[in-house]
Amino acid sequence: LCSQYITHEPVVSAMPHLIIGMLLGLLLVLRVVIGVIKAGEVMHLIASYNKSLRTIAVFATYVNETLVASTGAELEKKSVAKFRYELDRLLNLSNFCYTLMVKGLKMEEPPESLLPAEGGALEVRVLCSVGSPALMVCKWVANLFDLQVQAGRIRAEQVSAVQAEVSSLMDVYHKTRAVQLSPMPASLSSFTYFFVVVWV
Repeated sequence: LCSQYITHEPVVSAMPHLIIGMLLGLLLVLRVVIGVIKAGEVMHLIASYNKSLRTIAVFATYVNETLVASTGAELEKKSVAKFRYELDRLLNLSNFCYTLMVKGLKMEEPPESLLPAEGGALEVRVLCSVGSPALMVCKWVANLFDLQVQAGRIRAEQVSAVQAEVSSLMDVYHKTRAVQLSPMPASLSSFTYFFVVVWV
């Protein structure tokens, strides 16, 4: 029916619409590529964080009993065992807090297996109130090694290596937060919105 009444070609060409659609497609593909690059960067940061946690766990073998006399040897052995248990708990708690941060979740209550035998309620209150619980746990790990230095169970140079790994944990944490909070480039977003409106 239209062909009987329309004897000339339409005035509006489909070519601009096609070109804008192609540009829009390229912009959307570019957004996907940027997202994949960011995801790969986060995966690398997660691997670095876990590597530092494992390295600190190995450093626990540096801590040894200082007393061999029967009067204090048993107490010293219990103190070292308590340190290693507490370090293992804090490292697992740090990984738990970091995983929550990567997923964008807020700390509500850590698993019961990661709570200390004494003072668990206070620790939960502190972790839930601070903005960066993973950094707070890193601070506790550093303090734990400082106590071993004061007790003479570990040398100062060995603690320096531990502090370097704790600093690495904090650095990886801040880099992960930067990737999370950094928005898509403004020019790319504005071009995408503009071409969507024009194309529609």
